[in-house]
Parts: sequence; structure tokens; C-alpha cells
Amino acid sequence: MPTGFPTNLTAAQRFDTDGLHPPFATTMSAYASGWQQAANNLYAETTFVCPAYWLADAYRGPGKKGWRYQFSIPNAFHGSDLTPLQMDSGVAAERYDGDFRRGFQNLWAQFILDGVPTLGPAAANMGGLAAAAEATWKPWGEGGKFDMLSVNVTDAKPVKTDWSVVDAMKFEGGRGERCKLWAEIGFR
Repeated sequence: MPTGFPTNLTAAQRFDTDGLHPPFATTMSAYASGWQQAANNLYAETTFVCPAYWLADAYRGPGKKGWRYQFSIPNAFHGSDLTPLQMDSGVAAERYDGDFRRGFQNLWAQFILDGVPTLGPAAANMGGLAAAAEATWKPWGEGGKFDMLSVNVTDAKPVKTDWSVVDAMKFEGGRGERCKLWAEIGFR
């Protein structure tokens, strides 16, 4: 475990990570710690996360564009991003505010209609959604950067939309390097 990492936490004291600051999901989550969390993370990365990175890589280059987002809402499991996508944005919800649902639904609508998931220049003035503006969230690999939209909320009550653009290679303590490793191991 990393230096200074708490080892004596009970399940009730565990917390969700933001992917940018330690501890990361690779060492602790609300569900496990230690070797069990390492096994959970290995499975998640090799089954869901890294294949999404590899697919985004396949869609970059001349004449092609790809984008990545990380659905970072606490207790986010594979497929849990479907709930806010399908919810009426006017209905009260504990985990998402109306701005979150409208913004998330618009990301998908823009992608379906235009092939570009950004919210356009108006998003730059939309508070917690500003990171999804086309001037902020760039296609995967553009300019040698691997931008990923972290779709999250604050832990304040009530929750507020809190999206940010992060370096996908450094997210969760260097996930990009681990994805490269899994690819190298898998294709030998």
C-alpha cells in the first residue's frame, strides 16, 4: 500500500475516489480494500475500462475522432449511466440534479445527431457543465493529449453537477500505463 495510506478503515469509513487524488480505486473503494480491491480493479480494467481506451485509440487519427468520458458518480457500476440518460430531467433525484441529467442527455443527443458529444460553445457558461464545452473537451489524442470528461457530482447535499476534463492517462493513479500493459500482455 502507498505510504500514508490508512489500513485500519472499517467498511463504513471507506469512500469513493475522485480518480485524481489518492487513494485511488485501485487500492480502496466502498466495497473492498487490499488484494480484493486489486482483483476487482484488474477485472474492471481488463473487461470494461481499458477496452474503452483502446476503442478511443482506434478512432483517433487523420479523418477520425473519438471521445472518452468516465461516469464517476459514487457507486457507478457498468451500465449505471443509463439511469440519468433515460430519466425525465424535471423529476427530482437524489444522485443527479436536473442540470446533470439535461447535460448528460444532451451529450448523447449531440453525439447521435452530429457525431460530436460536446455541448457546444454555450456550455462554457453553464457552471458544472462547462467542461463539456467543445473548446474544453477535445477529441481523444488531439494535440497528443488524452482528455476524458469526468462526469461527476459534488458530495454536497443537495448534489450539484461537477464535470471536469482530466488526463485519462493519469486518472486513477496511471490507468493509461496499466492499459498499455494489459494490451501488451494480451496480444503476445
